[in-house]
Amino acid sequence: MSVAINDPSDNDVFPDAGDDDWTAHVTIDCADSVDGLLYDYNPNNLYQSTGPICTGGPDSNGMYTWQVPFGNQDLTGISANDALLIFCYDVANGN
Repeated sequence: MSVAINDPSDNDVFPDAGDDDWTAHVTIDCADSVDGLLYDYNPNNLYQSTGPICTGGPDSNGMYTWQVPFGNQDLTGISANDALLIFCYDVANGN
């Protein structure tokens, strides 16, 4: 699985609860569902994705593309300079 993360275009206004640009773009070599968590190390908050969707596949290499968004929810617990981690995983087997 490979993951690319797009952050909001205007970082100085994050977190804006209406900003849906916080999306992990995931490719995976099977049709299993993908989901994800956004982890804020300070103060140790977890945010579930707001509804991953398969956006394509399989391509010529058998890869499927997923969007795992984290915007459009209350992210006000995240402050400027917090360390963040986005964890994406294969729902079928937890990898």
